[in-house]
Amino acid sequence: MSDLQALALVKSIRFAAVVLGVSMILLGLMVWQPWASPGLAMVESKTLTDRACVTYKDAVTCKWE
Repeated sequence: MSDLQALALVKSIRFAAVVLGVSMILLGLMVWQPWASPGLAMVESKTLTDRACVTYKDAVTCKWE
């Protein structure tokens, strides 16, 4: 293997490592979602009144009294 081939191999390995590292960071941010914050939503109930429920990411929590 010549020096130019070795340099090309090192560059390609370094590029692959950077791409893999950045993609792992982005994947972690997508799962963690630090920008997600709890909110309120009105949920229709089977009775006449609607309920205010707390929503966070994909979860909805209602206190039915």
